[in-house]
Amino acid sequence: MLRSCASRLRPGPCAARWEARPRRRGARGRRLFLLGGAIATMIDSTVGMCAVIAEGIVLTANLNISFRRPIPLCSVVVINSQLDKVEGRKLFVSCNVQSVDEKTLYSEATSLFVKLDPKKSLT
Repeated sequence: MLRSCASRLRPGPCAARWEARPRRRGARGRRLFLLGGAIATMIDSTVGMCAVIAEGIVLTANLNISFRRPIPLCSVVVINSQLDKVEGRKLFVSCNVQSVDEKTLYSEATSLFVKLDPKKSLT
């Protein structure tokens, strides 16, 4: 189960605290880590909110993640994201996933979002 505490509601750097808890306990003595897909979901949600706050309705076009270290289950991480640049309808957002004390870097990501025109149909 993933839980998030979002950051601010105005353009600029965004941050979110995430906590991952298992639904059931693993085998005794085994170290359990968060799966890459769950990390990608946390990152996409956080950088997506940064893009939405900056420009409105957006859609993820590309998400590139560099996994540096595994994230232990039941740990809390902080995802700091920022809007790097805007080129027309394209928004470039980057982020890093760190421990709360900022001593451990777990992942880094870059993403591309496309701003949608609410007047046009998506189908």
